[in-house]
Amino acid sequence: NLGDYANLPEDLPDQSKDNFHLCNFCELCERDFNRLKGIRRHHCRKCDKSVCDQCSNNKRKLSKNDDNLYRVCDFCDT
Repeated sequence: NLGDYANLPEDLPDQSKDNFHLCNFCELCERDFNRLKGIRRHHCRKCDKSVCDQCSNNKRKLSKNDDNLYRVCDFCDT
């Protein structure tokens, strides 16, 4: 949808991924990350939160100058 891309920044902002791995639970649904149970940690590229698979099953373009699609959480996808 063309309207979705109208308000995108020209370039991706610099985000530090240093702190996302320190969180032990999904910052949206609060489930504990557990690889044995298949609850893996992911990084929302838009808001920088640690989120689980179920809460980050979306991909979006995040800047006008970059055509790649990045993983984003359910909150940022709405």
